[in-house]
Amino acid sequence: MKEKIIKEHLELKGNRNDLKVLFEKFSKNYDNIEVNTDLMAGSPCIKATRIPVYGILRQIAETGTISGARDAWPRLTTKQVKEAIRFAADVIDGETE
Repeated sequence: MKEKIIKEHLELKGNRNDLKVLFEKFSKNYDNIEVNTDLMAGSPCIKATRIPVYGILRQIAETGTISGARDAWPRLTTKQVKEAIRFAADVIDGETE
């Protein structure tokens, strides 16, 4: 099972342009999320920062709270953190509203 997941991950990494298109499509529905190939290798980030959505999610996973992400990046607002969560959920679900 682990080998299959690793293989699929590597295939996705190889198709970074497909991911970029997907992320750009979803980010258009969010005021605080942007995808810029010049920042963080095109990973979705909070606008005008280098704070990646995946980083916010990892902080929440580690601390169990939104304030845990805000503690890691004090300039983040609760609204931005919640939007990052919704963005990630929508990408996974495939819903663009």
